Amino acid sequence: MKLLKLIFSIALITTLAGCQDSVVKTETAEPNLLDTSHEVVDRLTAIAKQNSAFTGVELSAKSPLIIASFVDVNQMEQSSAFGRIIAEQFASRLIQKGYYVVELKLRKNIFIKEKAGEFLLSRKIKEITANHNAQGIVVGTYAVAANNIYLTAKIVDPKTNRILSSYDFRLPMGEDSRELLSAW
Repeated sequence: MKLLKLIFSIALITTLAGCQDSVVKTETAEPNLLDTSHEVVDRLTAIAKQNSAFTGVELSAKSPLIIASFVDVNQMEQSSAFGRIIAEQFASRLIQKGYYVVELKLRKNIFIKEKAGEFLLSRKIKEITANHNAQGIVVGTYAVAANNIYLTAKIVDPKTNRILSSYDFRLPMGEDSRELLSAW
């Protein structure tokens, strides 16, 4: 009987040690940027829907949305591969959800800085949104810290500049994020 208890105890300790090791690996793993981007879009659109009662603006699948590259909060005229891929992933998710998204890279009358992204300068916003009758512009900023990237995403009404929806989130810094932030 004592031998059975000893074997059971060793098996339990071994199992728990294995679980502890896998938990540590999971906690330190870099989050999936694609999954995070899609989750944020889901939250942004849900918040916009909740806010429509007091903003008076309800996002429609029939009216266009424009997506701008996410920019470094310290250098608003500069983005990175990180800021551009987040914008691309936001556009992709919005399309999956049935929204009408305008592809800005095909337009010549917006400021597109090579390897920096699509920037919507204030003097062009009214013209671009009027040309497309856009109901909203998705914009975002990020700040890089030692171990995390802090982001804010917003949907803005281009006619009034009113923020229809906003969501803040944090991404733990990983190898992929560092690479995307350093890539132009």
